[in-house]
Amino acid sequence: MASLIYARERAMWILNHAGEYDFQRRRANLLQAAYDDRRRQLAGTGFNRHVQAITEKFYLRATASRAAWKETLVVLGCAVIFPVAWPLGRWLYLALVRRVEHVRASGRNEGLWSIPITFLAWIGVAVLAIGAAAIGLSSPTTFLGVLALPAIVVQGAGMFLMASVYGILEGWIAVPGTTGWWPYPPPTLPPAGSLAVQGDSHTAGAPPPPGIDAPPKPFRVNKKASKSTPAPWS
Repeated sequence: MASLIYARERAMWILNHAGEYDFQRRRANLLQAAYDDRRRQLAGTGFNRHVQAITEKFYLRATASRAAWKETLVVLGCAVIFPVAWPLGRWLYLALVRRVEHVRASGRNEGLWSIPITFLAWIGVAVLAIGAAAIGLSSPTTFLGVLALPAIVVQGAGMFLMASVYGILEGWIAVPGTTGWWPYPPPTLPPAGSLAVQGDSHTAGAPPPPGIDAPPKPFRVNKKASKSTPAPWS
């Protein structure tokens, strides 16, 4: 079952950025349907008897258009280039999702708050760069230098890249803070009542003029004074 953290926002982001890729529309449909079922369950209403439109699976659709051919080429290309990195990247992504759900369920304002898309992508780039340097230092005539080491480097870097791609495809980029270097949790709100005590240069009153410690007190008429007492302004 897909994670329902920011499910509505993620589903809308996936659908708005699906383009010609129907597998993204299916992903958005499934996430929206899971979100709706969860809301009905929490509200205590019955099961929805009206079938929601779900796009068919990739291998069940006919390639009758150029968009379908493009989608097929993208999927087959990733399967050929990352035969090992693809399942490993998905496993890493699901492990991170479980970690995020655990942190949010615990109520702690620390830890992994969302999928670190940028961090995973840069790890993949770093692994690829280090592997390229190692390949350059190895012997180009041996099996290790020609096939084994490049394959290990590509699949190792591809694991982190595919985990980052899954974070984008699953709509986590719509979660606040995910596009940063690391998805830090939001800052803790101050205790109740402290906002009235703290001074704010933008919302507080104007400071007193220089040389005056406190604003002047308002003038009050002395009601006990007799009628013969002259007024202070006379």
